[in-house]
Amino acid sequence: MSDLNDDFVVSSNSPSLGARLQQARESKNLSLAEVATQLRLTKDIVMHLETQQWDKLHGRTYARGYFASYVKFLGLPQEEMLAVFNDEYKQSDSEPRLVKPVGTEEQKPLPWLMILFFLVGIFILWSAYQQWQSNRAADETATSESSEIVTEQNDMDEASNTTFNDDLSQSEPEDSSISTMNDLNNTTESSEQNDSDNNITESEDLASVEVNEDVESVTSAEPHQNILKMSFSGDCWVEVTDTAMNTLLSQVMRAEQSIELKSELPMKILLGKATVADVSYNNQPVDLQPFTQGNVAKLTLGAQS
Repeated sequence: MSDLNDDFVVSSNSPSLGARLQQARESKNLSLAEVATQLRLTKDIVMHLETQQWDKLHGRTYARGYFASYVKFLGLPQEEMLAVFNDEYKQSDSEPRLVKPVGTEEQKPLPWLMILFFLVGIFILWSAYQQWQSNRAADETATSESSEIVTEQNDMDEASNTTFNDDLSQSEPEDSSISTMNDLNNTTESSEQNDSDNNITESEDLASVEVNEDVESVTSAEPHQNILKMSFSGDCWVEVTDTAMNTLLSQVMRAEQSIELKSELPMKILLGKATVADVSYNNQPVDLQPFTQGNVAKLTLGAQS
């Protein structure tokens, strides 16, 4: 009975595989780094063999190979050591492992930060697209409005020209005002001619020198410039010619426009819409009412009386 107890004590106090490896290494005065260099292993692997951390040696095959190389390097009995290694490795496999098996991937948490950046980028792109669509719609609206305004302006111009032509065709001014003016001019000229004859008869005693001086002064005087000014409060067709049939103006005058014309000859004026015209001749206002018929005025200014 005592022999059995002694054998049990001896066997229980026998060193472990790792301790035997460490004792053999120390007996050879070798460090972990030197052993790792000789076996072409890492220092951690040698330390795991001596501490019997088989689970850190990447599986049974690698662990047995490392162990066998280490035992052979130290000169220990290989068969005995490997048999003990197999028993201990089986026992360690039967125990629940707390270490993650080699080759299994750790479940990573979802990359919430990347997802957040992705969503923010999508929102920014969507906002930019909406802004681009709004700007495009605004540009199209502005373009359509401008084209509508141009069309309306053209329609107004055509309507104005049509109305003016209708006024001219339906209510052409009669020549009664012109004939009246001519009669008045002829009467005035005959009256002045009689007065002039009387004055000549009465002034026969004037010196010939004074007559010559008057003739020279008239000859040397510069030609007289007649000035016609017109302003308009609305659209009006205007045609101005001189007595030599030279056209000085022929166009539609718009509202708030004004013009000034100069001519040495008397000027003939035709206004398609006299109510919107304001006329002055040589800084004297001209009353268009006597020369207006059907809103069309026709008169001659600057004719010799």
